[in-house]
Amino acid sequence: MTRISGDQFAQSLAQFSAAVQSEDYWYLLALGTDGGRPVVRLKRRAGGGDDMRGVTIASAPVDVAPGAPVYLKIQARGGSYDFLYGRAPDQWTMLKQG
Repeated sequence: MTRISGDQFAQSLAQFSAAVQSEDYWYLLALGTDGGRPVVRLKRRAGGGDDMRGVTIASAPVDVAPGAPVYLKIQARGGSYDFLYGRAPDQWTMLKQG
């Protein structure tokens, strides 16, 4: 789990949690911006044929006040991963399942 405050968000292009197997196979769950508004974005690279920066496979706007934390979580279930975010460590919203 990664905790990110709104202040950290404002100072950085993205704060993130990552699941990495290699340069060619990975997931990135990140807090970034879209039009100046905070968003949680999930990117994936599934082989050398994908863009080196990955492909966005899910995103959602996040309503967060400056200084308020945002939590990111990647949860493994066997060979599947769930990607979640929340404003409290016990209140999760599913961004993408499996």
